[in-house]
Amino acid sequence: GGTLNLRGRNGLNTVLLTTSQTWTLSALLNLSAYTIFWSGRQTGGANSRVLQDTVINSLFGYWGGYKRNVYVINAAGTAGQPGFLGGAGTLSDTLWDMFSHARTAGANHFMNWNGSLLTSDAVTSTQILNGLAINTGAASGETSNCEIGEIIVYNSFLDTASILQVEGYLAQKWGLTLFNNSHTFFNYPPSSAIPFLPTNISGCITWFDPVNRSSLILSGSDVFSIKDSSRLLNQASRINGSGYATTTVISGNRILTFPGANITYRNTMVLTGSAYTIFVVMSLLSTTGNGSGYQRAINADFGSGGKIFIGSLNGNLATFCGNNGFNDINANTPTYALTGNGLQIVTMFVSGSTLIPYINGTAQNTKTGTTGATTVLDIGSYLDSSQSWNGYIGDIIIYSSALSTEQRQKVEGFLAWKWSLTRLFPTTHPHRLYPPSQDSFITAVVYSNFLWTRFYNITSDPSINGPGSSGWGALIGTAGAYNPINFQDGDSRINQSDYVGVISKGFMYSATTTVVTFRTISDDGIVLFFNGVNVLQNWTYHPDTIDTSASVTLPAGYTPIELRFFEWGGGFTCELYWSVGSTGTYASDGTNIMFHNDTSKS
Repeated sequence: GGTLNLRGRNGLNTVLLTTSQTWTLSALLNLSAYTIFWSGRQTGGANSRVLQDTVINSLFGYWGGYKRNVYVINAAGTAGQPGFLGGAGTLSDTLWDMFSHARTAGANHFMNWNGSLLTSDAVTSTQILNGLAINTGAASGETSNCEIGEIIVYNSFLDTASILQVEGYLAQKWGLTLFNNSHTFFNYPPSSAIPFLPTNISGCITWFDPVNRSSLILSGSDVFSIKDSSRLLNQASRINGSGYATTTVISGNRILTFPGANITYRNTMVLTGSAYTIFVVMSLLSTTGNGSGYQRAINADFGSGGKIFIGSLNGNLATFCGNNGFNDINANTPTYALTGNGLQIVTMFVSGSTLIPYINGTAQNTKTGTTGATTVLDIGSYLDSSQSWNGYIGDIIIYSSALSTEQRQKVEGFLAWKWSLTRLFPTTHPHRLYPPSQDSFITAVVYSNFLWTRFYNITSDPSINGPGSSGWGALIGTAGAYNPINFQDGDSRINQSDYVGVISKGFMYSATTTVVTFRTISDDGIVLFFNGVNVLQNWTYHPDTIDTSASVTLPAGYTPIELRFFEWGGGFTCELYWSVGSTGTYASDGTNIMFHNDTSKS
């Protein structure tokens, strides 16, 4: 049993259990040495055991209205050893906690709570860990209402450095504070806790990511344009075709569907042609739409200069390139069938006159490369509306350099874990079993008070999609961390009273999970996104108007928030308020509530 809590703690999914709902992680672990990590909380009402052994009277973390407990029954079954109960007087609450407990039967044990040592001793109990369960086991009736984030069990007594690293990972992932300021990862997370992103590698000039909610401009399921998630912020717009690509969901991710019907989207980009690396997640459903057997998922074939083709020939994978014309326009060898074969990760590596294609991390035979400059990228078909793709396209990632083997495999690993394609990797691929992470030393993400606000010149009826879309012009005024969000006619920070766009962006912080209701006063249009969801919208021309959102979940930790506003002419009002909990009282002072970091400024 249990209830999935979508975007619960720190924007991550959690599981809620009541006293009548039980989980058994394994009934037959039989571990004489182990290390357990927990990230979660009791949710109130019933505050007894949460984690316990499936056979003997041993418990971890919570018991009898207290937290910070550990109890392992002795060999005789008469007492706990260790028997650290009562939690040093710490009563149960609904705060999110993390603990680690390590023990070797008949030898050492210790327990950390939120990264600080709670208890440690050499004990004589020879009892093993038989299994691990929640709300069940030896002590029937001693159960809890709880919320589970993550449970990790190792079949060994980890060394101190390893325990600290796992604690650092959990703290970063679940938005926890390691209370011990001498903890190795008090100020920064372990590098392995930071997920890898394609933009971590320099030279990423294009990244079309349909999974990103803000990357597609839609009308229903029709895709009007695709925003670039690289730092260049380019955009691909439809240049021909009577219809549009649409969206569907595969492996839990949104993906583009092209119907083989002469639909082309174009993005402006610049590749010198001497070296580049391209990744595409794609699937060919049918050869309908082909021209002379060819179907183009992506291509650069406009005017003179460099040429690029990634797609199929008679249903088989084909990648080639050239300068003022293509080299080696045959299908790749060995032959790899795309039609009806599901999603694939295709990599095209070009360095000088060498082109190496990869399919799901496996190299195919080398082909002749190119040295021409490329200025556009077309998606879905050839520029004359022929050779149309009939299938799915997910991520498209382009680098203006020949990536190293390690870099290429990291991007492939990122895509494989994102799209559930790791099974297609060869067994030697480094990310078949583990996702890639950032390698370099990473300092802490620094949150500073107040949302970061930028001002724009509005040139025409503005799109709700914000800067980079129609109607949004150049930056004006002075950007800054302003508090409260309250902008009016004659504001010296803007130096313009009409035709103004406002973007206020950052994070809302809460120590616990609760609810929040937003309210705005606007003249003219306004929209508020919270945790990536549009929660309040009045994107119209109107005089001073009060709008109030529905109550939404405010997770513990830092939750993204973005306000977009435009003023066309006449009156000018842009104000933001919020009410946390069920008080009905609205506030506008963002001190220690609204924050920004470096990402908020872009």
